Amino acid sequence: MPMPEAPQPPSEDGTWTLADRINALFETFYAPGERPPSLDLVVQEVQERGGSISVGYLSELRTGKATNPRIDHLKALADYFGVPLSYFTDDEHSRQIAEEMRLLRALRDNDVRSLALRASYLDGETRAALSAIINTMANDTSRD
Repeated sequence: MPMPEAPQPPSEDGTWTLADRINALFETFYAPGERPPSLDLVVQEVQERGGSISVGYLSELRTGKATNPRIDHLKALADYFGVPLSYFTDDEHSRQIAEEMRLLRALRDNDVRSLALRASYLDGETRAALSAIINTMANDTSRD
């Protein structure tokens, strides 16, 4: 199974849209072996927690048709997905969280988890050598 891609800011200036950020959350925060949450599920759970957002509006946010949500909508989504509100507003913080999300997606793969666990028992020098081998293989694969 290939390594999941990190959510990448698509524009040249390093920012990414609100839709990109929301979609990255949907693509990341769900249990291994399960499907990403549906719009209906997210809206239902947001409303059960006292938030207010509709399926239609959340869909518009995900597609980029709506781009200026109220702060309470962003707060409700941040609470649901367990990210700070600044994920939606601060590019640097978003990049840091995106890297953590990349790790979460990678750890869904049993082979990646197994490799990471086994490597944790190795001494530092051996881990460095293993890391160099993996980096070389990853670079070779990306050129194909």
